[in-house]
Amino acid sequence: YQRRVRGLKTKFLMEVFGTGYFLGASLGPFLHPVSVVKFSPDGRQLVIALRQVISVHFVENNATTGEYNFPLSHTLRGHNGGINDVVWENTSSTLFSGSDDTYIYSWEHKKIKKSFVGHTDVVIAIDYQPHDNMLA
Repeated sequence: YQRRVRGLKTKFLMEVFGTGYFLGASLGPFLHPVSVVKFSPDGRQLVIALRQVISVHFVENNATTGEYNFPLSHTLRGHNGGINDVVWENTSSTLFSGSDDTYIYSWEHKKIKKSFVGHTDVVIAIDYQPHDNMLA
């Protein structure tokens, strides 16, 4: 889970499920509100959506100190409206994003692979079902 704390940086506190143990890591400062934060299925990437931009971060763990770092890998730009949701496909190679601009984009190798058009209103939520390779 994540919690925003006061100060110049945004701090994410993540509970290791079922243990009551929390890991802390600082990201930011963010100049815009964060709308979405999601880990990739393989746990090696973290995406953060801020308005019309998605920042993709590596997840690094220092085995000696137990601290986590999230260096920026790259940013994804293409939406003309605020991003409301992102979802990974199960191999962590493709990311989907839905936005106020009514588009869903499929991102692969740092660029838009496919645009899903036809929505007449904002895209608030999306999900991926890996068994049948379906996007909802």
